[in-house]
Amino acid sequence: MNIASINDTNNCYLQNDNRIRVEMGNVGCATDRSSVLHTDSLTYCCALAVLSKWNGRWYQQRTLTLLHIIGGNLFFGIKSKSDRQPNHANRWLSKLKSELIDGGKVIFAGGIDCSSDMALSMSIHQTDADGQKPLQELLTTPGTEIMLAVALGITIYPNGAVVLDSTGARGELSYQECLSILQDQV
Repeated sequence: MNIASINDTNNCYLQNDNRIRVEMGNVGCATDRSSVLHTDSLTYCCALAVLSKWNGRWYQQRTLTLLHIIGGNLFFGIKSKSDRQPNHANRWLSKLKSELIDGGKVIFAGGIDCSSDMALSMSIHQTDADGQKPLQELLTTPGTEIMLAVALGITIYPNGAVVLDSTGARGELSYQECLSILQDQV
């Protein structure tokens, strides 16, 4: 398991142009080299971002995806205009996992009102109807860097740089905290 830190990322796309704001319960994707994904107002919600297809400068022909999951409830927390079924999250997680075949980066941020290790672990280890833990499986995909954080908002740049609005929040979690949460030892 390779746990990434914000400080390990080259910050070269820090302009405010081409910002895609992801509202609560929605999914935002970008496949170009300039769009920036952003979500805010993470209180009881959580955000999940998957970056893939790194070319040495940015995540190209990738889907840079940010899910703003309502209340941290993975199976009922994503809206879709075309599909209001609870399995929508499972389908997205399956798609995102397939994008990580050649490696990538996964970022999970819990909201400021569910910032304890226990609350983060409960979100990450949610079980689907088949008894699987798709979010935990995504976060532990071999060859993938991960970052766990608690923040009010998150901004993700094409080069993988992450800026957290950690006002009143824990911010990025340490390596040991990440391991404890991912292994459900809280």
